[in-house]
Amino acid sequence: MFALSERELEEKKAIFTSTEILQQPKLWDEVYHTLQTMIRDVEAFLSRLTEKYGTLRVIFTGAGTSAYVGDTLVPILRKQSTRSELTYEAIATTDIVADPLSYLVKSQPTVLVSFARSGNSPESLAAVELAEQVVDNCFFISITCNANGAIAKKAEGNPSHLLVNMPAASHDKGFAMTSSFTCMLYSAYLIFVPEVLKNDSLNQELTETAQVFMQKCEAKLPDIEAYDFNRLIFLGSSALSGLTHEAALKCLELNAGELDTYFESSMGFRHGPKSLQSENTLLVLFGSSEAYTKAYDTDMAREIAEEPLASKLVVLCSEQEAPAYAFADSLVTINGLSSKNDNDLVRALLYVLFAQMFALHRSLSIGITPDNPSPSGKVNRVVQGVHIHPFK
Repeated sequence: MFALSERELEEKKAIFTSTEILQQPKLWDEVYHTLQTMIRDVEAFLSRLTEKYGTLRVIFTGAGTSAYVGDTLVPILRKQSTRSELTYEAIATTDIVADPLSYLVKSQPTVLVSFARSGNSPESLAAVELAEQVVDNCFFISITCNANGAIAKKAEGNPSHLLVNMPAASHDKGFAMTSSFTCMLYSAYLIFVPEVLKNDSLNQELTETAQVFMQKCEAKLPDIEAYDFNRLIFLGSSALSGLTHEAALKCLELNAGELDTYFESSMGFRHGPKSLQSENTLLVLFGSSEAYTKAYDTDMAREIAEEPLASKLVVLCSEQEAPAYAFADSLVTINGLSSKNDNDLVRALLYVLFAQMFALHRSLSIGITPDNPSPSGKVNRVVQGVHIHPFK
């Protein structure tokens, strides 16, 4: 990766992070086939609940990167899911734990979908226990990368819980969540849009396109890195606005806070956050797959490009859309994705690869050790210092 040998990556303490970024297409294929084998169990679990309760509230929850899975997924499911009995929301565990009654409704039958890399974060377990305590009829789907974590152990043998284990290799050894984020995002999509599991077309095209896209990112990143910037802003619309949270966090944490990172929706950028833009700013726009939404992304991109500021603009989009963004300083395009399989879920999985690779490349260029970018312990792979207070 980045013309570095495995030995050099080990010396720079980047071997885990680089491996975990590159392995993702292979793991997505594992996730797909795992869900194919267990979809009957998933269908039975959800059907039992909808037959008894009718409409169910589905809350996607997690902390940090795990919370951003839900932020990205909810707009996609509201358009694509055919499970009309389900309503979708994304609420972070940190919000639920801090103020349960603002987010949990006693009388409303609820499915809490927990995303957890280790499954051992104090807030992850506390959110489940608070939901059990507050909601009269609460059920759980635990999507975790650690089959031995506390979340997984709590789900085992419990009829109110459905456990979905991710591939073991998605339990990232590096500090940053990379494989874990995309595997959990893809698996939840497949659970709530199960029609995709009946046709291998999307999965095959996704994994093949991702390999080519990563090669393109690797070739483009040195030139992008050469721009003069000390501030990085990610922009996107709808689901891809949710993805900007994760992209900004990856670049922040893998660079140990040495790079200022921000995120905003494409249209929301004008409403104050545009004050951040300066001549030393790099803006990265995640282009939408939706024709209507795309018009607003293009407007924002053109506005940035036409300003007298010397900020730089990078746009991620499909190869077919490249002419619409020809004014950008750099384009990173998706090649080989058919129109029938081009949607914001697929783009989110591909675009986040760029953000992960960008974060790693920048980290290496300034001498940070990506596998442990915070050796002082200011931030940790599994959050520390959390005291869960009793709730009555």
